Formats: sequence, C-alpha cells, structure tokens
Amino acid sequence: MALFDEDYQTIARFLKQSKDYLSEKGKILLSFSTQGDVAYIEKLAEEEKLKIEKKIIKEDGHTRILYYLSY
Repeated sequence: MALFDEDYQTIARFLKQSKDYLSEKGKILLSFSTQGDVAYIEKLAEEEKLKIEKKIIKEDGHTRILYYLSY
C-alpha cells in the first residue's frame, strides 16, 4: 500500500498500536522513501520501543528503505 501521510499521523498511529496486534515473534515490514523524513520514522520506531532488526536500502532514482521491525 502506498500513501501520502501528512505529518506522519497514520504511520505514528500504526506503530503505536502495533504492539496490541503483533505476535510475540511477529515482525513489521515498513517500506519508506528518502522523499520523506527517514530520521523521524526511525525516531517514531524508537519511541515505541521497536527494534530495527534489518534495514535494506535500494537506490534507484530516489532511495527506498525496507525496515524489519520487532519488539
């Protein structure tokens, strides 16, 4: 799913609520682009105590990042 998330409200809410739905060993795969504020997304994950287990970066015109997140 692709979306424009003004002020990152949807992503922030998703990360905040994910602990209520994710299984103990569950993972979140979050795809993001450097056209947005990558540092802010990583800060949101950190605030929710999510670990960035893996970060795959692909450069093709603009940079895309695939995060593997878990608690």
